[in-house]
Amino acid sequence: MRSCRVSASPESSGAEPVIGIHVYGADIGTLPRRSYDPETGAVHWFTSTWAR
Repeated sequence: MRSCRVSASPESSGAEPVIGIHVYGADIGTLPRRSYDPETGAVHWFTSTWAR
């Protein structure tokens, strides 16, 4: 599995709005992913599910 660091809360240092686009190569409701707590540095694995 390839990993990368991506901020889930984009911030801009200027007055222009920030737009984030996420592209996944599979159904993200079935992929193991990570959430990151910036205050503690803790990483938690999760698999989200979609309402069907």
